[in-house]
Amino acid sequence: MRKDVLISICGIPDLEEPPVELITPGKLYRKNGVYSVIYRESSLTGLPGVTTTLKIESDRVTLQRRGAENACMIFRQGEKHYNLFEQDGEPVTVSISANQVRQRFDDSGGELDIDYSVEINDTHALRSRLHVNVRDRAMLN
Repeated sequence: MRKDVLISICGIPDLEEPPVELITPGKLYRKNGVYSVIYRESSLTGLPGVTTTLKIESDRVTLQRRGAENACMIFRQGEKHYNLFEQDGEPVTVSISANQVRQRFDDSGGELDIDYSVEINDTHALRSRLHVNVRDRAMLN
């Protein structure tokens, strides 16, 4: 299954700050019971030239960015996932802990809510939320 969708992404980069919302066209795919949402970032998000894929499985969500910047974040409730980066020639460890992951998807779209914490070199950096709403573009007309 593959279809054109309209994606609304609302992120709260730190729970103390106002939310940031992006509405963009994209694609929704389903293969072997796993949904993937794919969209292109823009200069508005600070990531021009990047394609983002959200792979939505029953027990985890993977956010993968490819292009001018590459990154992978895995959200599985109750687990911490580590990434190693280099900044100014020094290694930096960034970990993502999913406090809560909820998703409801079917072939017409769905919703995704993730509440997560970020640590940099084992020091708490921020707590954030991400809400994604995906709707079939044909149903919106």
